[in-house]
Amino acid sequence: MFAPGASGAISVPVGAIGSSLPAFANYEYAVGSIDYNISDRDSLRGRFVLNRTGVIDTAGFPSVFFGVLPANSYLATLSEYHTFTPTLINEFRLGYNRLNATSPLFGGQSFPGLDAFPNIDVYELNAAYGPNPNAPQYTVQNLYQLTDNLTWTKGTHSLKFGFDGWSAISPSSFTQRSRGDYEWSYLSDYLYDNTPDFLAQRGLGNVTYYQNQQLFGFYGNDSWKVRPNLTVNLGLRYEYLTVPLSENTQDLNASASVPGLIEFKSPTTQKTDFMPRVGIAYSPGTSGKTSIRAGFGITYDILYDNLGTLSLPPQLSTTVDVTGSPATGFLAGGGIPANTAVAPPEGAAARAVTSGFIPNQQRPEAYNWNFGIQHQFGGNYIFETRYLGTRGLFLPIQLQLNRQPVVNASNALPVFFTAPTQATLNSLTSTLANLQTLSAGTGSLVPGYADSGFDSTITAFMPQGNSIYHGWSNELSRRFSNGLQFRGSYTWSHNIDDSTDALNSTTLAPRRPQDSQDLRPERASSLLDYRNRIVMEMIYDVPYFKNSNWWLKNLAGNWEIAPVYTYQSGQHVTPQSTVDSNLNHDTAPDRVIINPSGNRSLGTTATPLTNSAGDTVAYLAANPDAMFVMAPEGTIADGGRSLLNLNPIDDIDLTVAKRFTITERFRLEFSARAFNIFNHPQYVGGYVNDVHPFGPGGGGYAQGTSLGDLARSTITPGSSIFEQWSQGFSSNPRQLTLALKLIF
Repeated sequence: MFAPGASGAISVPVGAIGSSLPAFANYEYAVGSIDYNISDRDSLRGRFVLNRTGVIDTAGFPSVFFGVLPANSYLATLSEYHTFTPTLINEFRLGYNRLNATSPLFGGQSFPGLDAFPNIDVYELNAAYGPNPNAPQYTVQNLYQLTDNLTWTKGTHSLKFGFDGWSAISPSSFTQRSRGDYEWSYLSDYLYDNTPDFLAQRGLGNVTYYQNQQLFGFYGNDSWKVRPNLTVNLGLRYEYLTVPLSENTQDLNASASVPGLIEFKSPTTQKTDFMPRVGIAYSPGTSGKTSIRAGFGITYDILYDNLGTLSLPPQLSTTVDVTGSPATGFLAGGGIPANTAVAPPEGAAARAVTSGFIPNQQRPEAYNWNFGIQHQFGGNYIFETRYLGTRGLFLPIQLQLNRQPVVNASNALPVFFTAPTQATLNSLTSTLANLQTLSAGTGSLVPGYADSGFDSTITAFMPQGNSIYHGWSNELSRRFSNGLQFRGSYTWSHNIDDSTDALNSTTLAPRRPQDSQDLRPERASSLLDYRNRIVMEMIYDVPYFKNSNWWLKNLAGNWEIAPVYTYQSGQHVTPQSTVDSNLNHDTAPDRVIINPSGNRSLGTTATPLTNSAGDTVAYLAANPDAMFVMAPEGTIADGGRSLLNLNPIDDIDLTVAKRFTITERFRLEFSARAFNIFNHPQYVGGYVNDVHPFGPGGGGYAQGTSLGDLARSTITPGSSIFEQWSQGFSSNPRQLTLALKLIF
């Protein structure tokens, strides 16, 4: 709305308007294979797979920015099998995989006075305008693979040795906020063309990043049959993975190094990636109907490409940040122009604009252990109970190396739930103005970095995250017999971590800690923690009329029915304040303040309280009955992560298939599959039948998108739709898939 009392001021009604976005995808699949037996000892196998997809991109707003995202991939393999002796066999395989994925700018729109259409966000309206915030970008990956496996059976030992290596040539281009991201808290500031108070940044430098790297892996494994009912498996794998080529460009910023504090150089490669494993399988007695299995192993993961893409040196790419500048006429003056003068910096100038750092290679490491018991009974039934544990170490976590909170336990402004006396307010010594002055200076900079001249925020993906997972799974299955197959399972699990989402892929979890210097408060149930999961599925091949005449068999018989029921605990989400509460200059929002005696279904804001001099020294919760309070500037957000839960998945799918036997050589199969067949609203924060993150490219709830704004409002205390999941998420409406298959 306009300023109160302004001439001609009118009230502008605001609110959420529901709409149905287009949702379609085009898929093309092709598979080819060739098998050639050269001799009794040699054979060749060739495979080719083609996948082409075109998925509608609705991450921009309005619809003029919609378009189809193309992604093409090809896979080809050639394998040669050679039998030296009946106990010595070798497999040699060559492989090639190509991926080409592009996220172009759609719409071709221009914004008056700007050189590119930016992403504009007004939080007061939950209104995001502009193309997909991650566009434009592209990725091309060419992966060449060579594998050789030698299997040797010697007495009670089955030995396997081999080599697995690949080389990737992978250029990509992505400049974060390349068109400018401009985000205002209030509509009035946007209309008056003030500089955005929440975010005003633009990335400069259109760099092609090369993820080129090679992996060399060697392994040996022995499956030792100690006794007919006891097998022991021992294995060891070693890998050497090179550093992506473009990460070596960090050398360009060597002059900014401060020995003992931070050094910019080519990252070193990890050389100790040994991965042992041991397993045991035991069947007590002689019936063979019961088996006991246990295992332990260590594995290393591969870091994803965009960690290096987002950490380029200032000589190649830099971010211009004018957030909170008091200037007006921001958009009329061109926003942040693409031709902003940024000379290649050196020395002190380089330190002043350095905004990224790449540490030495430290691959994520996982310790895995399991124990299970399986028993067969009743001829066709199998029951299995098993426990699985995983400990994750050195997970990448996004930190701001040189930032620290200005607000701490000694100077934080209190939040009251009952109105204090004026005498109480006058006795408080810390004021918001003093904290803001300290933050505007060097108070939010870690002293060592401030003394060295690192004035810009240095963001890095550091290997400091960790996780722990415990899962107990039980499964009862009936193998296919007399036309019936059944499987039912229940899993209880708990996933704890401190670094679920290191990138801006969702607003439902913070992408950075509140305090990069203290990760202990970040440890909580993971965004990926689903405590209970039940799945029941059945396949019933209707037996009637199978042996009848041609007409009766094809018209009334040959039916197959396959229902699936799924229940899963609701996804954890983290309530957030959309405020830099601790004044550490982080645009990622801080969490909330908890009222232990409050109602879990209520959230509220807080109003400033002043002393007799007019200084803000405290806040009063607008609704003292609410549990979740938006943490204003100058306060400590004491709420943890993952305090809220979305609705659970409670879904029934059904597949019905009908087969027609035309002749002995030709059969026709028609099938219909209904997802969420009863159209039960499922506001679960993602898909019901797919673990892939919601939205085109998995970024549907990212910051700066219209869906991300709505999702953020549901976890912001004081919002009109706080905890109203139906207002922020898709209901996963019923979908129907029809298929026709000719078999000959």
